[in-house]
This record gives sequence, structure tokens and C-alpha cells, in this order.
Amino acid sequence: MINLTYQYKLEPTKAQSQTMSDWLETSGKVWNYALGERKDW
Repeated sequence: MINLTYQYKLEPTKAQSQTMSDWLETSGKVWNYALGERKDW
């Protein structure tokens, strides 16, 4: 099986960087909440 990957260098503006940081934080919180719900049965 051959895996092809592409890498792109991002150069976001400060506003875009802040938005991506917010998304990362939110998705981490959602992931951790879901893990907690899964483990707490």
C-alpha cells in the first residue's frame, strides 16, 4: 500500500492564526469531553 501525502506551507495573517488557534482549542475541548463521556459509562 502506497501512501501519498502533500505538505503545504501556511503563512496565515495574525487574524487567521488566531482563528486557527481558537479552532484547535475548541476541537481539543470537544475531543476531551467526548473521551470523558465514553470512559464514564
